[in-house]
Amino acid sequence: MISNAGARFQSLSAPWADTTTQSGKMMMTIFAGIAEFELDLKRERTGAGRADVQKRGVRFGRPE
Repeated sequence: MISNAGARFQSLSAPWADTTTQSGKMMMTIFAGIAEFELDLKRERTGAGRADVQKRGVRFGRPE
C-alpha cells in the first residue's frame, strides 16, 4: 500500500481530505467507491450503446 511507504494526502483548504485521520480515510474511501461506481455505469452504458448501434449495422474500426 502507498501508506506503508509513508505517503499521505493532507489538503490545506479541505480538512475532510486528510488521509492521516480516520475520518479523512473514510471520506476518501467513500469518494473512491462512488468514482468506481460511476465508471462501471459508464462502461455499461457505453457497451449497451455500442451493441445497439452494431445491431443497426454500423461497423467500428478501420474501413476495409
